[in-house]
Amino acid sequence: MRTSVTTIERYILDQERNFPHATGELSNLLYDIALATKIIAAAIRRAGLVDVLGSAQNRNVQGEDQQKLDIHANEALKNAMKHTGRVCVMASEEDEEIIGIPPEYPAGKYAVLFDPLDGSSNIDVNAPVGTIFSIYRRVSLEGRGTVADVLQTGNRQVAAGYVIYGSSTMLVYTTGQGVHGFTLDPTIGEFLLSHPDIVTPPVGKYYSVNESHFARWDKGTQMAVRGFHGDLPELIKGKKKMSIPTEEICEKDGARMVIKFGRFGQFLACENYPECQNTREVGSKKTADANGANGEEVEEIPVCELCGREMALKKGRFGSFYGCTGYPECKNIRKIAKGDQKPAAPPVPLDEICPKDGAHLVRRQGRFGEFISCSNYPKCDYVKRETLGIKCPKCKDGEIVVKKSRRGKAFYGCSNYPKCDEVYWDKPTDQACPQCGAPHLLEKTTKRDGTVRYCKNEDCDYKMTVETTEVKSDSKAGTESPAA
Repeated sequence: MRTSVTTIERYILDQERNFPHATGELSNLLYDIALATKIIAAAIRRAGLVDVLGSAQNRNVQGEDQQKLDIHANEALKNAMKHTGRVCVMASEEDEEIIGIPPEYPAGKYAVLFDPLDGSSNIDVNAPVGTIFSIYRRVSLEGRGTVADVLQTGNRQVAAGYVIYGSSTMLVYTTGQGVHGFTLDPTIGEFLLSHPDIVTPPVGKYYSVNESHFARWDKGTQMAVRGFHGDLPELIKGKKKMSIPTEEICEKDGARMVIKFGRFGQFLACENYPECQNTREVGSKKTADANGANGEEVEEIPVCELCGREMALKKGRFGSFYGCTGYPECKNIRKIAKGDQKPAAPPVPLDEICPKDGAHLVRRQGRFGEFISCSNYPKCDYVKRETLGIKCPKCKDGEIVVKKSRRGKAFYGCSNYPKCDEVYWDKPTDQACPQCGAPHLLEKTTKRDGTVRYCKNEDCDYKMTVETTEVKSDSKAGTESPAA
C-alpha cells in the first residue's frame, strides 16, 4: 500500500520555498480556496439527500437561472476568504456588484474572481460541474478594493485554476510554475497530488466545439468541421495538390512554373517542387520576348549581395519580402519598403566589430525597424541590443537588454538568454526595493495611474508613484505611496 503522498498544502509550501521573499499570503489563499471546494464537494455528494437541488427562482448577473447549489457554493467561497486579511475584494458570477470585505476584517493585497459552480443545472442529471477561480494582485493603492482591482487583463494573473466535481473531485491550478492536478481523497479529506506538470500533447486526438452554432459560422469554419467528420474528404485532402500551369520556365532546372496555393495565398513554384525549391510571388517578375518587342517594361530584379544570384519576391507570415533564389544554400532576405514593391536598402556596414566572429557589424531593416547585427547573419546570429546598464539579478553575469516580441512589443531580458531566462514586460530600474530588498523596482506608465514603480516580488506589495513636471524646478521627482 502506498504511504508516501503529497497533499496540496505540502505541495504549496514546497513551492513557496523557491521564493525567499515570499510572505506565504498567496500560499494560504490557495489553501483557503481548496478548503471551500471541499465544502462544495461535500454538498454535491449529498445533493440527492438534502434540499439543495432545483432552482432558487432567481437569476444571476448572466441572466441564468440560479440553482440552490449556486448560492451554497457562492457563500462557501466568500466565507472562506472574507475574514483572512489576504483579500481586498472579490467578484462572483452570482453577484451583480463586486464583493467587498466587511469592515470588521482587514483588507489584503489580492483580488479573487470566481464562478462558484459552473454548469450547476447539470446536477439534476448527475453530470459534472465545476468551480473556476482567478487571483490578481490589487492595483489600487489603498482601501478595501475597487472595480479596477478585478477588471485586469489575464496576463496579470498571479494564480488561476478550476475544480471538477464528478466521479472524483479534482483541483487543477497554476501560479506560472507549471500546471498541477490534485484529486480529493474523501477518506482523509485531503487533496493529493495526482497529475504533476500537466501539458497539452503536441498532437491531439480530439476536438471540442459547440456544433449547435453551426448555422452561425462562416463557410470556412463549417467546411473545416465537416472535414473533421470526413464529409468532404475530396476537398480536404486534395487542396494541397491543386496547381495551375503557367508559361514561365524555372531558371534552376528548366521545368515549367506553376501557381500553387499555400498558407499565405498563391505563389509561383517549380512544378518539381519540393525537389526544386525555386519559388516566388505571383507577378513578381515581368517577362518579355528576347528583344523586348512587346514594349513592356522589364522589372529590375535586385541582386543578392551575399552570393550574386537574383532575388525573388516572396510572401511569408509577416507579408512580402525579397529572398535569394539560391535558398536554402543562401538564406539572405531583404525587407520590402512600405507602400512599394522594391526591396529596402541593403545593410549598411559600420565600424564596429562583432564580438562573436570578428566580422563587421551592419545596420539592417527588420520587420520591427532598424537593428544592428553581424554581417555574416544568419550564420552568426549576434544582434546588438540596447542595454539598460543593469546587471541581471538571476545569473549575476549578463545585462538587462531591450528586446521585442513577435508582435513588436518591447520587453526586457537577460543578454545571456537562453542560458538565463530572466524576463520582464515592465522596465527594470536601478532602484532597489526599500521594503524587501529586491535589487530592482519595475516601472510602468498607465493613463489612470501615471508612472508607477513597484516591486517584482509577488509577495511584496511595495509601490510608489513617480510624478514628473516639465518646468517647475522645485518639484520632486517621485513621491512614495506604499500600497495598502
